[in-house]
Amino acid sequence: MPITFDEFPVPSDDDWRDATLKSLKGKPLEALNTQTYEGITLRPLYGQQDIDDLLLRHTLPGQVPFLRGVKASGYRQHPWYIAQQNRTSETASDYNANLRDALSRGQTAIVVDLSSDLAWWAQYRSKDVRAAFADVDLKTVPLYVRTHLNGLGMQPLLLASLDTAGMRGYIGDDIYALQTICDAPLALEPMLDALAMAAAWTAENVPELDVILIRGDIYQDSGAHAAQELGFALASAVEHARALQARDVSLDTIFSQMSFLFAVGPNFFMEVAKLRAARMLWSQVVSAYGMDAAEYPAKLHVKSASWNKTRLDPYVNMLRTTTEGIAASVGGIESLELLPFDASYQQPDAFSERIARNQQVILQNEAHLTEVVDPAAGSYYVEWLTDQLAQRAWASFQEVEAAGGFVGAVAAGAPQTQIAQTRQQREERLAHRRDVLVGVNLFANVGESAVPTDTSNGHEVPTNAPLLEFHGFEEALAAAREGMTISQLSMAMGVYHEMQSSSAYRAADPFQHLRDAASRYQQETGQLPGIFLVNMGTMISYKARADFTRGFFEAGGFAVMDYGGFDTIGAAVKAAVESDMRAVVICSTDDLYRDVVEPVTKGIKAGKPDMLVILAGYPQEDVEAYQRAGVDAFIHLGAECLAINRWLQEQLNISALGVIS
Repeated sequence: MPITFDEFPVPSDDDWRDATLKSLKGKPLEALNTQTYEGITLRPLYGQQDIDDLLLRHTLPGQVPFLRGVKASGYRQHPWYIAQQNRTSETASDYNANLRDALSRGQTAIVVDLSSDLAWWAQYRSKDVRAAFADVDLKTVPLYVRTHLNGLGMQPLLLASLDTAGMRGYIGDDIYALQTICDAPLALEPMLDALAMAAAWTAENVPELDVILIRGDIYQDSGAHAAQELGFALASAVEHARALQARDVSLDTIFSQMSFLFAVGPNFFMEVAKLRAARMLWSQVVSAYGMDAAEYPAKLHVKSASWNKTRLDPYVNMLRTTTEGIAASVGGIESLELLPFDASYQQPDAFSERIARNQQVILQNEAHLTEVVDPAAGSYYVEWLTDQLAQRAWASFQEVEAAGGFVGAVAAGAPQTQIAQTRQQREERLAHRRDVLVGVNLFANVGESAVPTDTSNGHEVPTNAPLLEFHGFEEALAAAREGMTISQLSMAMGVYHEMQSSSAYRAADPFQHLRDAASRYQQETGQLPGIFLVNMGTMISYKARADFTRGFFEAGGFAVMDYGGFDTIGAAVKAAVESDMRAVVICSTDDLYRDVVEPVTKGIKAGKPDMLVILAGYPQEDVEAYQRAGVDAFIHLGAECLAINRWLQEQLNISALGVIS
């Protein structure tokens, strides 16, 4: 008998609301609302009424403004490219062997990121570049090169060294985005001059290779939220268009030669909405220039965000990048680069590269994410969220334009200030554990060994180069063929900078530094700093707060010692004083606290005056009395986990032993 589901009643929106209200036990439905960093209020329920007024809800994949994807067939005819940065080795030939092995095992696009690998590539000349990419078919395998501050010379070096027929991908970087992470002014005019020459040459000779890269990922990895990332990326794209038009580069060349790179972070649905909104907003920009938006869809390349990756409990990074990869694929992309789990603290090895590559292979071949076109279509929430995010991103873009454009805004520090404010909000929420990094501020693996950061610099970057002035891209190509290196070419082009970008933002760092200090303490003393739990009453009285205490202080690197409950005040005081711990936490119910906190605290202070006494909970009516009795601190859901752990380490002289770098 066929299943029709007619026997199941279809609940109305009112039915859903009534069921939700019943579960809230008197609280209003608005109690479930949450606020995003973008200023969007999220509700628990969405329905048809939330998308009725959306003008683009009936558009199809492959149709302007490409809300639902650039191709009508989605990924069915061609999946997204599995992009990966391959580890550098002793020689160009070794690199080539690693690369060809990865390409035989699922990788379908190549990433070269000179922010991390410039020192290695800088030693090589044209013959070495040919060796690095020997037997790699760059007609079918796209090449994505991020040149960063001092690698613009990679454009002529690669194009002079390789067979460019049919080459695709991008070689370049976003000078305006880079300026937001550099304290000193960049040589913008020479960089734009070089970019104009490269764009004109590649448009004629290698039309599928882009040299204009717009990077939203730099903003997110500095702390920005999705609306800022989108808005500033649009502003940078328009600023590039203005600057290149002033150098006689046509809009057709500019838009044809432009790629976008966004980061995808932990907020799953926001990231899906961001990629959908990016295509839609870019079509709006192209149309505003009087150009046919159908001819210039946004080419979206996506990489894992770096800011939320951790060096403690690093295998959790596999889970983070998996969800990020799913969000990217659902949002719609041309290529995806998932970071290996150990990329935050060392050059990835063969194992971590393989895992990162296989994550994408699984998404394509086992999860079958390539089989459905625009899988987010029909979701009331995602459609609504895409519209809300697009409105805020467009407002951010218009604010920059109204102030005179992105170059002036960056020079004045406006985007940097806005991003810093968002980053501070993130840091505050992480410090209070309202936002979570698993393995760092929640469910910390306190027995884990600290992972030192890799500080190796690789090869020295040569700084000498002949003083040349290229009058065209052909002259730069000729210099590359004659043996000039990336850095020498960049210096000769006037685009080499004696500076570094600001250090990368890592959300986990404040907690990781606490864990580093605790690990150093363990190396010096043979044990982690400990906290003694004074559990009073029955297990049902103390267990919830004892478990909370364990998680709260393990995030700071403390070993929390739980010996069960104590039946008497005397037994609890005796055990605490005789322990080798220098801090205790009293755990029980608020009612029982009135009988035990004062005598336990005074007893401990009498027997061990320097022992710190902390109370789990914050019974407001009794706080002052407990403080007079000698309680030094209180931990509770509203307490700042980071600050209290720092305070405790300072009180116990743990941080004085230093931090593992």
